[in-house]
Order: sequence, then structure tokens, then C-alpha cells
Amino acid sequence: MLYSQKISQTISRFLLCLLFVSISLSDLYAQQSTYGVNLSGLEWGTINTPNATELNYYKGKGLKLIRLPFLWERVQTSLGGPLNAGYLATLDGIVAAANTAGVSIILDMHNYCRYPYNGSIINTSGGPTIAQYAYAWKLLATHFAGQTAVYGYDIMNEPNNLGTAASGGTNYWFPMAQAAVDSIRKVDQTHTIIVEGDYWSHGDKWLTYNAIANNNMKNIVDPKNNLVFEAHQYFDSNGSGTYSSSSFSGNGANVNTGVTLITPFVTWLQTNNLKGYVGEYGIPNNSPSDQANWNSLLNNFLAYLQANCVMGTYWAGGPGWAYPNYVIGIDPNNIATTPVDAPQMPVVETYTTLAASCNAAMPLTLLDFYGQTGKQGTQLNWSTTNEINNAYFSIEKSSNGSEYISIGQVAASTNSNSTNNYSFTDAATSSGPVYYRLMIVDLSGNKTYSNIIEIGSAENTITVYPNPFSDHTSIVLNSTDKTSLVYIQINDVAGNLVQSLQTSSTAKIDIGEGLKSGIYLVQVNTDSGSYHFKIVKQ
Repeated sequence: MLYSQKISQTISRFLLCLLFVSISLSDLYAQQSTYGVNLSGLEWGTINTPNATELNYYKGKGLKLIRLPFLWERVQTSLGGPLNAGYLATLDGIVAAANTAGVSIILDMHNYCRYPYNGSIINTSGGPTIAQYAYAWKLLATHFAGQTAVYGYDIMNEPNNLGTAASGGTNYWFPMAQAAVDSIRKVDQTHTIIVEGDYWSHGDKWLTYNAIANNNMKNIVDPKNNLVFEAHQYFDSNGSGTYSSSSFSGNGANVNTGVTLITPFVTWLQTNNLKGYVGEYGIPNNSPSDQANWNSLLNNFLAYLQANCVMGTYWAGGPGWAYPNYVIGIDPNNIATTPVDAPQMPVVETYTTLAASCNAAMPLTLLDFYGQTGKQGTQLNWSTTNEINNAYFSIEKSSNGSEYISIGQVAASTNSNSTNNYSFTDAATSSGPVYYRLMIVDLSGNKTYSNIIEIGSAENTITVYPNPFSDHTSIVLNSTDKTSLVYIQINDVAGNLVQSLQTSSTAKIDIGEGLKSGIYLVQVNTDSGSYHFKIVKQ
């Protein structure tokens, strides 16, 4: 929802904003719920604390993931100072109630990259520094690290108007997000970290703002590999969620509008093998003549998320957001006595778990997957171990990183504890980058997918896999140039050289053995160029 709109709504009704739940897939299955709601009340105007009645109502609907917004300036009243004991006690009380009710809490810093929420942007004149922002999360993660009712940390709601990512400046979301992740992992190795996107995290604009140079969210590094990415999506004509007109036709909507809008985000997740959630969405509850249409739109939207293994949370419930007083509110009327469900609840309560196929276990351990372009085409190589009832590999190829076709199959070893090496050659040539993935099919027909690798036939590209790694990782320089010397140096995050090597091989090069756990910066120099990337030793 647009920042300026939220300020104006604060004056009239303590503001509208949207929230999101993000959760590790294995934990979500353990809870038998992968959808939820957002309970507002702690962030604007007078503090109104969500209570056990609301928690139990939503749990009864099968919606056990609660995203809880809070304000940075309320939990830390001075930058760099300690956490505010009174406000922290309020958060603790809700976490305790959630533990009793059997639901999980997402702690959401609802500040739009500002301190206070309508103040100066992080890393700008008059605003907090990135270090101060990261320190706030270090304090919060230290406090909540042992709380099992806390699912994870949504490190910032709806970054927006940061301005300079495309021009290579320093005031953009990526370094802020990475700093928060790094700070949290110093004190909390367990909880999920949830990363929203720039430009209010709009799903339909995700590729424009969050998959670009300097601000590509896929490059955020978590040493525990426990990140999820969050988009928001509304269906009114300006995407704000205000629904100034609740007319279906007046917003130019049709029953597939939601699917169309969120597809870029879902495709980005699949292309990069990432976990994701849509945390903000809602439809009007005050348009009886159009309610069936809005509900159909929402149903199609949620069915699409469910089928594509993407979670969601509805905005919003919480004190002051009950139907029919708030245009997209989902808290029931008379919740404390005789609850009357909001008109959209019959749709929302239908979606509480992912599709069963989302939890299908890969019937093997994939040790690596890489490729090299040569005179005979592109040779793909992969190795596995611990294969159980594995049938075959389908090799899939894409020219744009989103639409894949099968170009061949390789039979699997079925059952094996040994290391098995496989290869496949794609004889077709291309003038630009191409993308490959493996569809892994077991004897029951269940399908899972490997990571995606990108190979450019016109220039050198690098594949690094696995990353993060526990023993060593491998670099594959995809090049037709077999004569160049390759120089590799590995620095720690402080800039100290910890390893270096020189080789004439452009095949698979193993690095990282003997490194301590941590994040490292790698530079690879060849005659054709220089490449820089991060690796993470677990």
C-alpha cells in the first residue's frame, strides 16, 4: 500500500497497511497450516493489543500463522539504545498467548525503511544508519531467539522510495536487508528471516525493482539458508488496497486479475529455487452485488498460490479492523460474543495448507549440478547419493529463465547409497544465456526440481554449487576458452586474504576446503574478465 496513502489514512482511522506471514515449509507442514492473517493494533495511534480471543478464532479457522506488526520507534525509543521494556512486555504477552493458543507469530518491523515510520529513510541525512538498523534487529533477535512460538522475523515492511539502486548508489534496500540478516545470525541461528522487496513489495512489480543490478534479492546470503521472500498484492486499480471504489468493474478486475498480477513474483521464486509468500492481499467486504466476483478472484488467487507452493496471509484482522467497519477487514463482527464471519472468510478458510506435492521429498541427495559449453554443445553434469526409488531425470531448458521445456531424459540408479555421476549434452547452440534445471521423478511419479543454472554461450559465466556448503564448493567456468589461466582468491568479510590458487583448468574447480564457518568474498580472474561473488561455509 502506498506510503502517502497510509499517512492520510492514519488521520482518519489509524491508517491502513498490510502484513504478511513467511514460514519455513517443513515447519509449516508440522503446524498443518501454511496460511494465516495479520493482526494489527500495535503500530499506529493508540496501542490496541490483539488478544487470545482473536488468536483462537483464527486457529479455529485453520489459520495459525499470525503476522504481528510493531513500530521500531516504539520498541527502541532512541537509536542505538536499549529496547523499551514496556512495549517489549506487550510483544512478550502476545507471544505467550500465541504459545498457549498453538499459533505462530511473525514479528514485523512495520516502518517502510524509516525511523519513525513517517520520518527519515535509513542511510539518508537525518535518518538512522544501516548499522543502527542492524543493531535494532540484533537486540530483538537476542530477546526472542529462544521463543518457539515466534516463527521468524520480517525485517522491514514495504521498503519504498529508496531511489538509487539502478544507478549504483548506496541508498537502496539490498545492503540494508543483508546487514539485518548478518546481524540476526550473530545471535539467532534458528528463526526464519523474511525479506520483503522494494517498491512496497508489489508482486506485479517485483522484477522491475527487486531483480536488478545492486538490488537483486536473490543474492541475499543467509549462512543458515533459512530465508523466505515476501510480496504484497492488491487487486484495486492502483494496487494500494484502499479500494476507494469497491465496484468490481470499476477497478477493471476480472476473476483472474489476482493470478495475472502475482505471476511475476511466483515465476521469480521458481526460477531461483527460493521460498516465498504473499503476505498482503485483501478484497472488499462492503459490496454485496459484487461480492461473488471478488470472492471468485480471491479463490483463484489463493488456488494459484497453493498449487505453486506459495503461502499467503490476509490483511487484516486485529482490534479496530472488524467487518463491516473496515473495507477489507476480516475480523468477524461481535467476535467476543456471537461472531459473524466476514463475507470473504468462506474463501480464506478454505486455504490452510499447501498442495501435497509441495512437501514431496527429493528421492536423493544432489551433490552438484553444473555445465560447460564446448564445441559439441553444452555438457551438463550432476552427481547424487542416497537415491531411493528414483526413476529418471528430465533435463529442462529455458531461454528466459521462466518457461521450461524438456530436452531429454537420463535414467536414474533407482536405489543406491554410492555416489552416482550423470551427464547430458545439449547439442543446440544459442546466441544468449540459457537456463537448465533437472526435474527429478521417482517411481511413484512425484516430481521435484534441482537448482537452476545459467550458462551463456557468448561469454564466460560461472556456476557455484553448492552454496552454502559444509565441506567444499565447486566453481565451473562455463567457457570455450581452455587456455586461460584462472586466478582465484578468497577474502573474509574484513578483506583479509584467506586462500588463493592458480590453475589452467576451466573445468570443475573445488574451493573452500579448510575454511572456518562464515561468509567469504571470492574473486575469479581470467583473460576474459573478473567475477565476484559470495560463498557461505556452514
